[in-house]
Amino acid sequence: MFTLSLWQQIRQVALMHKQSIALCGLNGANPITFENLVSQVEELGLRLARLPEPVIALMADNGPSWIIADLAAMVSNKCLLPLPGFFSRQQLDHAMNDAGVSQLLTDASADFLETGFIDVEPVLSSNTMMLMIRDPHEPKGLPQKTSRITYTSGSTGTPKGVCLSEFQIQAVTRSLVELTRSIEVRRHLCVLPLATLLENIAGVYVPLLQAATVVAPKLNQLGFQGSSGIDASLFMNTILQSRAQSLIFTPQLLEVVLQATDHGWKASTPFKFIAVGGGKISAAALEKSRVSGLPVYEGYGLSESCSVVSLNTPGNAKPGSVGRPLSHLRVVIEEGEIIIQGSEFPGYCGVQTAYPSTRLHTGDLGYLDLDGFLYINGRKKNILISSFGRNISPEWVEAELSGIPGIHQCIVFGDAKPFCVALIRAADSISDDILHLAINKVNASLPDYARILRWSRLTAPLSVQDQTLTSNGRLRRSVIAGRYASQIESMYGRNHPQVTARILQSTQVSVTE
Repeated sequence: MFTLSLWQQIRQVALMHKQSIALCGLNGANPITFENLVSQVEELGLRLARLPEPVIALMADNGPSWIIADLAAMVSNKCLLPLPGFFSRQQLDHAMNDAGVSQLLTDASADFLETGFIDVEPVLSSNTMMLMIRDPHEPKGLPQKTSRITYTSGSTGTPKGVCLSEFQIQAVTRSLVELTRSIEVRRHLCVLPLATLLENIAGVYVPLLQAATVVAPKLNQLGFQGSSGIDASLFMNTILQSRAQSLIFTPQLLEVVLQATDHGWKASTPFKFIAVGGGKISAAALEKSRVSGLPVYEGYGLSESCSVVSLNTPGNAKPGSVGRPLSHLRVVIEEGEIIIQGSEFPGYCGVQTAYPSTRLHTGDLGYLDLDGFLYINGRKKNILISSFGRNISPEWVEAELSGIPGIHQCIVFGDAKPFCVALIRAADSISDDILHLAINKVNASLPDYARILRWSRLTAPLSVQDQTLTSNGRLRRSVIAGRYASQIESMYGRNHPQVTARILQSTQVSVTE
């Protein structure tokens, strides 16, 4: 067990660096020193501690105020429920009712007035963050030691409340501090929504424990438009203005940066560390990052393990792997599945099962090499079995396709089919002929049974809003398969269900309109 709480550790660092800037907005707006951070967090923490209910929800835009509210919940010993801004009204209601929320911190109080909440008082003098309350709601049941609830939209659209303990959060944070200390990052830019567990832990707690400055601009200042759109020019300009030395990207955001570097973009301050997670990165994207001088390192995690299980770092990396497991964890492989040991997972909100568990079945397929580096092969449940009996991980093929410049999204199908097909969302400037040649080149590197023999363009992006992506950007395959069923089936045409084995010998693809 840890002798000090996570907040006490941050407070210790803060008192040794009183006049250093802990938090700020874009271009250094609203700077908060470590000394001021302690006073604001503890003042709000005392106010929250007097609230009668054990759970507090937090829904606000990115910014220093979000971070202060988050840390104040630690001080108050309340269980915090950060709510993603991209959740629908139905998903928000489900999450709050599920967790029994009757206390809410928000900078958008008007949005909740029709849902039974009433304004009580402003909680931070520097902005519009309000405390709202409603009649008590009985939770469906929280596991013991729950200090954080993180909701994911999962595969059905109904958010699932993953319950985490203070011990889990602290263990991951401390392991990441140890792993990244030698990089000596002095300035981190929060790019992902702060309600995202990965940014919350690795992008806030870790930098603060290293006495670094956390830059937290509003999401629209970063160029985000809704749940899945982005103004690439504004995004790159904000990164430039931030003078950040470290960032956390999803694969799609990395693609935006790589496209910008192709057009001559260059950071004003050299990056020291860029972590990428939330999906498989293609070997081509990693190589392109290296050639562009971007220190990109792939990691792996899931909500139940506090978002991070393993991570590559400078001097301790292998391309293609997702790094070595964090020091407090042990990873074992059983029948190809990744099993995580060493961190007790409390369970899920409202789910009465045999939790807590010290063995977490991830559902991911992978292996460890002789040096202890972890490799991911895809999701156990996503494995495609072709009509010829071949097992294919769609994530593997999708990662290769995603390395093609101009491809923003792709999803591979082929279960019980004679060959694989793909739906592809690509830049309008990329012609079908160029994509055709590029996909043929990828096919040449794949075994015959995994090649994409036909593909079709998506006319609109997959998104969280239309429920084709989960909250952390992963493909919701069953939803996509249902929504685009006719488009997928048309790619098989006359060759399905009767097809000869010689089809699989071809590397040539065809495009369907």
